[in-house]
Amino acid sequence: MTGLLCQAVYARPDRVKSAKAWWQRIRGKDKAPDKPRRSTRRRIYLEGSDDCPPLGEAMAQWVLDHVLHGPPVPVPSYGFDLMPVVAHSLRARRRRWLRWVGLLLVAAGVTYATPRAAAVWGGVFLVALVMRWAALRAHRKAKRSWLATSPRSAYLVLCVPWVLAVVPFRPVDGEFI
Repeated sequence: MTGLLCQAVYARPDRVKSAKAWWQRIRGKDKAPDKPRRSTRRRIYLEGSDDCPPLGEAMAQWVLDHVLHGPPVPVPSYGFDLMPVVAHSLRARRRRWLRWVGLLLVAAGVTYATPRAAAVWGGVFLVALVMRWAALRAHRKAKRSWLATSPRSAYLVLCVPWVLAVVPFRPVDGEFI
């Protein structure tokens, strides 16, 4: 049981679930199976609350909030040890921070190596974020946005740098940018 709890902290189901569902829809296998599968997630009961934390980073944060930083309460042990789960939760949080720092370092390196391309990508990304925000705000207020018809249409703007990369570039009057 302890091993399963420790593994659940490192799970990243949110990354794969949508891609799997899309691939199954494409293949035509999105129908429900004949035999229902038994859920492997168990409910965790806390003071009348039957909320079960989701797997992955959210579970690691839940363990840190409720077990490590929560009030001390007596917990009966039925075959699992809590200390490895807390240690793995701390390690998962450290890995998450290392991923973010690595991503920022790679972005800074790319920006340093090719500042104009990074400026184009950054500008397009900001325009896409503004369009998505406008579409979501209009959807919440039940109005129509002039900037974007739906939140998904904002992703079309992200194709602009790819189109610019395909268009042949030729300097004007021998001037290099």
